[in-house]
Amino acid sequence: MASMHKRATALLVVSSLTLTGCASGKEGIGQAIGGLLAGGICLALVDAKHKEACLLAAAAGFMIGGAIGHQIDVRDRERRERALAATLDDPALWRDHRGTGPLTADVIAAKPLPKAPPQTDTVTPREVTWVNPDTTNSGRIEPLVTYVGGTQGNQECKQIRETYFKAGQPISEVELVCKNAEGKWEHQTA
Repeated sequence: MASMHKRATALLVVSSLTLTGCASGKEGIGQAIGGLLAGGICLALVDAKHKEACLLAAAAGFMIGGAIGHQIDVRDRERRERALAATLDDPALWRDHRGTGPLTADVIAAKPLPKAPPQTDTVTPREVTWVNPDTTNSGRIEPLVTYVGGTQGNQECKQIRETYFKAGQPISEVELVCKNAEGKWEHQTA
């Protein structure tokens, strides 16, 4: 059994590195981290019969990790991480966003996407924003819905829409995160 786990881990690492070879710079780093995290978490949680599913999890993590990771500047990453933590951990932000599952693409598309970059770091009932005065880049994280579900059926999950403004141009994506057994937020596929 340990041998199978080692082979699956090796395959996961080689696959992530091979896929990363197709990308470059920040996108490649984001994709490698996303793939390794998703696949590694999967390997730690599933039994020997389901290790193949971890390759799919790694591929999903690879795709998600590349979207904003492709654009975000290292100097912006710390501010974005603080804003993300503030969004996920502030119960007041989620009070009016309770649901039974993730929102559909149609429902999300109907919510207007602000075009103007934020000017200050703020926390409001609608969003958390951050601005990096050193790069003039900024971001906005909007709570969409919180519910109980996830891959284990009883996880606290939250769906957010994140918009990163680089040189004033918006890059937006919807993310789904659920709390694992250790109480840490993990990216999920919808």
